[in-house]
Amino acid sequence: MSDRPRRLPSALAATLLLSIPLVALPVAGPVFASWIGGRRAGANAWFAGLLTALLWGVGIWWVSGQTVKIGGTAVVLGPLSLLIPLVCAGFVAGGLFAIGGRPAVRSGLVILAGGMIWSGVQLRPVLTLLQEFQPAPAVPNARDNTCPEHLKQLYNAAMLYSESWDGMLPPPDRWQDALKETLADASYAGCPALGAAAHGYAMNDKLGGARVSDLTGADAEPLFYDSSLPGPNARDAFASLPAPGRHAGRNNVVYSDGHVEVVPSE
Repeated sequence: MSDRPRRLPSALAATLLLSIPLVALPVAGPVFASWIGGRRAGANAWFAGLLTALLWGVGIWWVSGQTVKIGGTAVVLGPLSLLIPLVCAGFVAGGLFAIGGRPAVRSGLVILAGGMIWSGVQLRPVLTLLQEFQPAPAVPNARDNTCPEHLKQLYNAAMLYSESWDGMLPPPDRWQDALKETLADASYAGCPALGAAAHGYAMNDKLGGARVSDLTGADAEPLFYDSSLPGPNARDAFASLPAPGRHAGRNNVVYSDGHVEVVPSE
């Protein structure tokens, strides 16, 4: 009488031990672990693979019902259950491969193919659902619709304008009209807090038509700012800041050196 049936416990132990590092390998890991471990049990190798498959199946099923926190975010492990048919089929197929012979190998291939198909059928609707709920790709160079960004864009447009006008800033009485060609987006000429059709900015009379090279001193002056003056091309001597301020009681100002400050209402 062969002692191979008595080798079943050692075959099971070897299969389980090998399965720990190898189960993470798709398909090949469970098959290889069960094939190596099952060779100790001879004709009973398939039984060692079956027992290992049952243990791993129950283990993955239990883990899939858990929730873990990663970086403060709760992550449900339910999708792991989709791997159960594939992993279990791999262990059983490996045991059959260990027996050898055409009938056992063919049976192993059929079981392995069935597990792969079963997992694939379950996984397909999940992948489709994930594709449908993918976030929309970010639009490159998307416009930042905030007041400080609008003022920075006005400053940039004024600098571009000066390059074509002998280093001169636009005239104060028609600065908005003058910047139409250099402003990246026409909506930048208005404060976003007032809506798309509003204006809400004024230019400092003192700097209108000034030469940019004369503005490089240590004391930067207001160039464009939140203003209570109506209509386009508003201008004054920096005296029309809204009160109360348009942005949580404060107003935004871009200075002649390009930096933006939040200032209290006058």
